[in-house]
Amino acid sequence: MLTPRLRAHPILLHRVPRPRAGRAIDPALPHAAVAPSWFTMAATWVVVLAAHLPAAANTLSGTSELFVDNVNVRSSSGLTYTIHAATKLEQPVLVPDKSWEDDRLYLNGTVLRDETTGQFRMWFGGGGLALATSMDGINWTKPQMTYVLKSGQPTNLLLTGSNLTYLIHDPDDPDPQYRYKLVDNIGTLGFRGWHSPDGLVWTEYAQYPLITVGSEMSNGIRDPKTGKYITYIRPNAPRPHPTNDSQKRRISVITSDDFLNWSSPQLILSPDAIDDAWVTDPDQRTEFYGMAGFAYGTQYLGLLNVFRITEIYENPEPGQSQYEGPIDVQLVYSRDGLTWNRTDPRTTVITAGSLGSFDTIIHNVASQPVIVGDEVYYYYNGLSTLHGGLTQDKVSTIGLAKWRLDGFASLDAGASGGFLETTEWMTADNLRQLVINADATGGSIRVVVVNASGQIISGYSFADSKPITGDSVRHVASWQNQSVLPEDGQVFRLRFYLQNASLYSYHVQAYLMPGDANGDGIVNLSDLQILGDNWQSSTASWASGDFTGDGIVNLADLQSLGDHWGDSLSLDEAAAAAGINIPEPHSFGVMTLLTTMLIHARRNGPGAPHSPQ
Repeated sequence: MLTPRLRAHPILLHRVPRPRAGRAIDPALPHAAVAPSWFTMAATWVVVLAAHLPAAANTLSGTSELFVDNVNVRSSSGLTYTIHAATKLEQPVLVPDKSWEDDRLYLNGTVLRDETTGQFRMWFGGGGLALATSMDGINWTKPQMTYVLKSGQPTNLLLTGSNLTYLIHDPDDPDPQYRYKLVDNIGTLGFRGWHSPDGLVWTEYAQYPLITVGSEMSNGIRDPKTGKYITYIRPNAPRPHPTNDSQKRRISVITSDDFLNWSSPQLILSPDAIDDAWVTDPDQRTEFYGMAGFAYGTQYLGLLNVFRITEIYENPEPGQSQYEGPIDVQLVYSRDGLTWNRTDPRTTVITAGSLGSFDTIIHNVASQPVIVGDEVYYYYNGLSTLHGGLTQDKVSTIGLAKWRLDGFASLDAGASGGFLETTEWMTADNLRQLVINADATGGSIRVVVVNASGQIISGYSFADSKPITGDSVRHVASWQNQSVLPEDGQVFRLRFYLQNASLYSYHVQAYLMPGDANGDGIVNLSDLQILGDNWQSSTASWASGDFTGDGIVNLADLQSLGDHWGDSLSLDEAAAAAGINIPEPHSFGVMTLLTTMLIHARRNGPGAPHSPQ
């Protein structure tokens, strides 16, 4: 008997008979052909994630649908829910090495990457608002500028003042002078604001304070869906000996339509008995040091700094905090950026280092992640002591944590297999090619498509589905005679059958022709050159010739390219362009030609000219 281990969210477990044909199991598939015993069990645990009558379908978009929550999961069985911790670089990417930084760099600021140049820019606290730049996100430079001088010399400072700031890049603001907006802490009184046309030259808002509520920590975004400004704050100043929950560090949200007039704080996250299960002393407790919330895929994710106060120092030394204890980071989630939920279990996703490491505590996190290729970069502020460490022992630096793209959570199946059915979807704007982020190394994933009544749509059965294998953030689903999902506007559900596999996310994109590596709509020598340059690569993507989505460029991809060869070039034209003589009549097939061309391309090397022979 399988043990249900899906530990997602408040769910209802039902012990029911084996799913009937037309619901969980493809009736066109003989059970004996499947092999996993879960198909033939007399009964199974089924996790009912959403029991409802058919509702209006949502539009499946080009942004990722994650499995952090279960909003768009109708039912599943045999799956385990896993929250994934980030991997961290062993050393910080930015350290205090300037006299004005006083051994302290702070980051609940913002890191952005220019889509055109690829340059990273980091706004952080280092003796004031400071700037660092990078071309790879790991090796950083502190540019010497003249906005703030120290002893008459250039610095990387843009403003003097608080180290606790966050920044919003707001390119849609009609006034160019307000394309960057900054919120700056002014203690327990709230926050002041600044604006800039370029992120370098700043002008303070006349309205002071800009935000009249909140204590020390803030972070925020401009909501890409509503256009509203959202700021996450701690509504109250902390107390060493709180008499009620309102005197603890908690998280509230405020919103604004114009960045000037802000709503009243609405409490969104507060520590509870689960957070305090470790407590053994009256002064011990859990508080929330801060939170960053950001739009990601079709939803919102947040990183919550969880502070476990182990001791209160009644007579701290000068500069030392009264509050002692560790801080690490947990994942939270939302569908509107305003109402937030905790994961179950409450897994730590950025783990503090050992005592004495550069990130003994995770003090703050950046306002949002940066997508770099197939990874998610998240920058954070690490301190070398616990929160209440002595000032002379405390060094504050900036570290980097990474996830695989969309890799915050997965649904996992073992050898016995697992099953997932989504809620109703439809496509629009001809975004119909299904892309799946999954690790099926040593296993497989098949996708079945059913209509709103649960009946299999012709051509999308289990037997039609081509198994997805290997590990890739961009597997492309396909079927024997179908390369795309049903036509725009047609309602369908997706059924994922997993065996020894982990499923992270899925989305749709415009149809990419197999073999068309560069996406120009033509399968030709340019695509073959790309495939040849990446031959046998084990970290491949579509753009490098992996048309099967298994992460490797091999004969299967060459076959795919060959099957779609010549949409604009004939074989003779292609061979002539490559400098290959073809006997008349043709005595070999497309694969022979392409294999010869591949060898030819490989010998000439990337970018080498093709001379007539």
